[in-house]
Amino acid sequence: GKIPSGRNTLDLELSPAPNIIETIRAVKAKSKIIAFKLEENKKNLKEKSYQLLKKHKIDFVIANTVSAFDKDENDIMIIDKRGESKNKKGKKEDLASYILDIIG
Repeated sequence: GKIPSGRNTLDLELSPAPNIIETIRAVKAKSKIIAFKLEENKKNLKEKSYQLLKKHKIDFVIANTVSAFDKDENDIMIIDKRGESKNKKGKKEDLASYILDIIG
């Protein structure tokens, strides 16, 4: 509804989005699942991405930082279920093709 005039502050209550990886895994157990991990900076990015991969038994994690928001280029890390990682920097369109080549 309408917010009454004269209010100086508003309170907004947020709740976390549900994790859909477990639901997908339960419904389509043999599907290849690729997760995306976004962090504020590169510190612990690989470790956090690998933890996500192991916790949910997913096939790949595509990890990057918020530094690429509103930019034409990005710096990504692709981590597979063995923990091996590949880094790639470039135009986002080129990275999309690169990701598809890697995850097959």
